Amino acid sequence: MTAPNSSSSYQPDRRWHIRYTVKGSVVFDTKERRYAGRTLNLGLGGILFQSDPRPPVEASGVLQFHVDGYDETIAVNSRVIRSDEGGAAAIFLLPNESLVNCIRVLAKAEEKSAVPVAKPSGH
Repeated sequence: MTAPNSSSSYQPDRRWHIRYTVKGSVVFDTKERRYAGRTLNLGLGGILFQSDPRPPVEASGVLQFHVDGYDETIAVNSRVIRSDEGGAAAIFLLPNESLVNCIRVLAKAEEKSAVPVAKPSGH
């Protein structure tokens, strides 16, 4: 019998937080083992990352990650809610100040790089 690819207690189609595409490294320590990989996207509610092997659904532990361009390494208690060829999605069980600050930096950077919408001309 194989483990499910997503947690039945989580609705994967519901996203309550903006996601930011990020590059960086991730280490997920569970009681069973350590998973190391790279970040794919990040939001205040969770992270999508790739590792080989991928952690199983429902794995929980401390997820540490570094986002390129942000000076701090962030450590958050997390639980994997999906794990498939697209990566492992983990939710943050209790976001901390360091994570919130990182999201602020990402939001400001995205705001600065946004292309302004042209105003229609009044001919």
